[in-house]
Order: sequence, then C-alpha cells, then structure tokens
Amino acid sequence: MNISSELSKFGVKLESAPELVKYGRNLGLKIRGLMTIGAFAWSEEETVHAFRRVAQMRDNLSLDYLSAGMSGDWKNAVLVGSTHVRVGTAIFGSRE
Repeated sequence: MNISSELSKFGVKLESAPELVKYGRNLGLKIRGLMTIGAFAWSEEETVHAFRRVAQMRDNLSLDYLSAGMSGDWKNAVLVGSTHVRVGTAIFGSRE
C-alpha cells in the first residue's frame, strides 16, 4: 500500500485495497497480507496513525499478515500489529 502518496513509492492507495484483493482472489490468488512503508519525513505519530490504518484494512479484509516498518520505525509497526518488518539497514548499514 502506498500510504504516503509519495511519487517515489509504488503500490496502490489504501482505499483501493478491497478492490485489489477481490481482483486477486478472483484470479485464484491467495492474498495473505498487506505491505507498506511510512514516509521518511513523517513524525512518529503520523507513522503510527498510517500503520494503524493499514492494520485495520488488513483486519477488514480478513488477511493474516501486515508487513510494515523498517529499521527506523519497526517498533511503531510492531505496536500496531505488524507481523513482518524490514530491518536491512539495522543489519547491513546504510546504503552508499
């Protein structure tokens, strides 16, 4: 999900998730969860709010997983129910 509406990020808007999941299921795909990342410039409160919206959508669609959060905001993602986080920077360091 592109919850930040940043042009540099891809994904569908959160409001389109029900239609996308329905479409995928009609194709025979087993949709298991949603994935998102927050905007780099967001405050902690904005990040938590956005992750919480995606978690609610996951629940509304009866999906199992939420992949939200990265090295800098993983605690907030887990706080709202993220089942997966991406912590590459914390493990491998910053990119050049």
